[in-house]
Amino acid sequence: MFARRLACVLLLPLLAVRAVAVEPGKPSRTAIAVLAARAIGSHDPDPTTRNPDWMAARLLGPDELALLGPDHVFRKALATDYRRAMQDRAVSVPVAYFLVRTRFIDDSLTAAVRGGATQVVILGAGFDSRAYRLRRQLRRVKVFEVDYGPTQAFKKRRALQVLGAPPSNLVYVPIDFTRQQLSDVLLAAGYQPRRKTFFIWEGVTMYIPEAAVRATLQFVAAHSAAGSAIVFDHLSSSAVDTARAPASRRPFLDRLRAAGEPQIFGLPSGTEQAFVSSVGLALTTHVFGVSRQTRKYLTRRDGTIVGNPEWPLAAGDLPGPMVAGLAAEGIGWLARTEVPAGQSKFRTNDQR
Repeated sequence: MFARRLACVLLLPLLAVRAVAVEPGKPSRTAIAVLAARAIGSHDPDPTTRNPDWMAARLLGPDELALLGPDHVFRKALATDYRRAMQDRAVSVPVAYFLVRTRFIDDSLTAAVRGGATQVVILGAGFDSRAYRLRRQLRRVKVFEVDYGPTQAFKKRRALQVLGAPPSNLVYVPIDFTRQQLSDVLLAAGYQPRRKTFFIWEGVTMYIPEAAVRATLQFVAAHSAAGSAIVFDHLSSSAVDTARAPASRRPFLDRLRAAGEPQIFGLPSGTEQAFVSSVGLALTTHVFGVSRQTRKYLTRRDGTIVGNPEWPLAAGDLPGPMVAGLAAEGIGWLARTEVPAGQSKFRTNDQR
């Protein structure tokens, strides 16, 4: 009974996130803005720091751009030379973070598949392109994209137009969060909780209540085999407090609020390990969006930093101005957690 109640509330708040400030059945402006940021990053002339989501620019069609509005800073950046566009911190800071996030998750996904994961579940998938873009690496893996039905239909139409037929191993899982339970729709789509699974949960936790964040992570812990993992990003509670200010004077946060998608949840610094442990998971990797651990994603061949060619990389962390800029914008942390062997009731890849 608990599991059914848990699944019932699991992603319910996402309905509001995906539907606010846009026409019914269309993606949120934030989802389109993130797609645009990835598209901008994919134009980096240096392949070592180019956002690997080269499909983002193709998915970003006229209808998607129209949702941003004519004056959005990313829309202007897309029509500008990459180097010139990246001189604007309102562009370079989020583009840098989404580069890190995309590559961190890509690397984690590839490692999980090499480690035996046979399922990938993308929660609130939006315009995720991994099933198409990483087709070779995922050819023996079942991929489930879960999202609000009308939003997913919008993405499917665009993907069919520019990417062609979906890979045979991709299963689109539409869900009406007001009527359906995640466990029911996933199982009906062929999800097998006894298999080792990799979950991706991008750009969601900061927009939903703490109870929904906990419920989602508890679902992963209770409905996947030992060794399964979930990667998600989150904010600190201090960044959320700043975002709630009448005028934060932080462009990235203020644009989100203006779009009707305010950030409402963050974890107090230093409590991350205890939080994930309380929902039955083990924190294996936890990094700030730009740090010593992720500098490899942002360092050009000449030693300069994405969006900041005048800042050479020192022996330690990335230059203070970039880290301060990301923190000031409220861009936060990436976490990878696993289902401990003693937590799961399923043996890895046990298909009974």
